[in-house]
Parts: sequence; structure tokens; C-alpha cells
Amino acid sequence: MKFRASSHLLALLLIAGLQIAGYYAVSKAALLRGYEPPLIGGVRDLLMYVPLILLLFWLSRAMRYKGSWTLYTAAVLLFSIGMLVQYRLYSDPEYNSRSKAEARAQKTQTLRLRYINQYYDPEKKRLLGLPATPPQTDADAAAAMPLACRNPI
Repeated sequence: MKFRASSHLLALLLIAGLQIAGYYAVSKAALLRGYEPPLIGGVRDLLMYVPLILLLFWLSRAMRYKGSWTLYTAAVLLFSIGMLVQYRLYSDPEYNSRSKAEARAQKTQTLRLRYINQYYDPEKKRLLGLPATPPQTDADAAAAMPLACRNPI
């Protein structure tokens, strides 16, 4: 069974939508772990879909390609997964750092502060020398994270 190029264009747009959701998930997970991935890298990766979609139009309209598009769509799917994995790895400051121990310690300290802000009552926080605030939710804890912990190394 052979599908038309428009069906594969719809599949490419679906893959791009899933890729956007993946980049959003990676950035939210990174903020919870104490670093902020670069936005420009994600935008650059998403702009890679422009030539892929233009190539589909060029092959189907100008070159009148009537063959199967399954291999092309599968290659774009695998390419998308690879880009997302690379974005996740290369945005981690521990992966790119010269001092991996220092980067890991900074991420661990951020996780500790987030845990303290979420689960410790004001009295325990006061005994630790922190501001005596009531327990916070995940969103409040991520917003209250020190700026030094949010910037990549």
C-alpha cells in the first residue's frame, strides 16, 4: 500500500509536534535538576524541519516523485529522536564541564534546596539558617532556586 506525500507531510508535522513536546519536557526536567538548557539550541534543532519539509515538497512537486515515502518518514523520525537525545545530553552542564565533580555537586545542592523548600516546615528551615517560609510546590521551588544553580557551567 502506497501513501501520498501529503500523508507523510502530516506525519512529519506530527513528528515535529512531538519533538517540540520533547524539548519542553527536557527543559522542564533540567530546571528541576538545577540548570537551564540553552533555548537557541532547541530552536536551531527545530528549524532543521524547514529543509526537510521543503525537500518533501520539492521531490513531490518539482521532481514528480511517485514512489514510497515510508523510508523518508522513518529516517526523519530517527533523526528527530537523535536530535532530542543530543539536546538532552549536551545541555547538561555535567556533560560539558571540565570539572564534572563540581557540576554534579552544584546540581546536587540544587536538589537538596528544592527538597528542603518543599518538605521542611518553617522551624526546620530556621534551624538550618534559611528563611522560615512555608513549604512550597514544585513551581514555587523552581522559581525560588538560586540563579547560580540555574545557569549552565
